[in-house]
Amino acid sequence: MKRYFLALSLIFVTGWTLAQPVAPAVVGGLDIEGERSRIQAERMREEARFEQEEAACYARFAVTDCLRGVRVRRSKVMVELRQQDILLNDAQRKQKAQAQLERIAEKAAAQQSEEGATNRLEALQAQKERTERAKQKAADANAKAAQGAVRREPKASEPGRSAQEITKEQEQYTRKVQEAQERKASKEKSLREKSGSTSKPLPSAP
Repeated sequence: MKRYFLALSLIFVTGWTLAQPVAPAVVGGLDIEGERSRIQAERMREEARFEQEEAACYARFAVTDCLRGVRVRRSKVMVELRQQDILLNDAQRKQKAQAQLERIAEKAAAQQSEEGATNRLEALQAQKERTERAKQKAADANAKAAQGAVRREPKASEPGRSAQEITKEQEQYTRKVQEAQERKASKEKSLREKSGSTSKPLPSAP
């Protein structure tokens, strides 16, 4: 009987320890169904034993005292088994709560990872669009500059002639025209002085 109560006390202490805040690995490693089956089997054994003790009491002289003692012991054992049940239920609730927290954490991590991937993709897309716009802007500027250079470049009237040669010829022609006009004006002035006429010279032919 002493050994039985010693073992029962050890089970109770172990059950109480499991009910305290412990690491999730310890709670997760607890065989809930196995412990519940063990408690139920022990309860059935104790019930059978106490029934035998009660039956033995009727063979004694002090039946009432004997039955009272059996019932006290029975009540104590059943209370301890009930406490083990309560502790086991607490451990099971903690185990379920921990599993729920882990699922929530995993879901949040997955969602955060998905949002991070989406943000990175959007950032890359925006960077690509900015790069393409910059390239297009540079290409437009280059095309505009090239077009302006073409408009500023003198065009050759004949194949094989450079712009420098054409410009030189234009300058020579302008200078000759100016010299001819100066000679004509000088000649007209000389004629007016010789004739002594103050009248205006006739307009030159176009």
